[in-house]
Amino acid sequence: MVAASVLDRALTSGLTVGFSASQIVSSSLPSDPGVCIVWSKADTSDARMTDCNEPHNFEQAGTVDLSGSDISEPSANDWQQIASRECPAIVSDYLGGEVSPEAQRSRVFALVPTNSAWRDGDKLVRCGISN
Repeated sequence: MVAASVLDRALTSGLTVGFSASQIVSSSLPSDPGVCIVWSKADTSDARMTDCNEPHNFEQAGTVDLSGSDISEPSANDWQQIASRECPAIVSDYLGGEVSPEAQRSRVFALVPTNSAWRDGDKLVRCGISN
């Protein structure tokens, strides 16, 4: 889980990026930057918004809207490519390009729609930071 101090915007020499993606069951969560999300189940079916001062799994930095995408149903490889191409810049911008030593242990993370949500029109990739 990410504690608020992990995302402290103290000056350092840059963002160390690792990457991971997980499908999120609930697309009803806000997609605004700064929203923190917590879950305990591996399938994220219990994902909910939480106060960012509390322990959380994910702090949202921004989104990528794939509404115009011609992908019929993204594969795991598609998600990996999309998120690794789009999310690092979104997270870096969100953090002002400056990351605390604690945040350097964190990674860029993407929450992507489930296959059924994608078919139902949810085309939003949530980019953020997790550890």
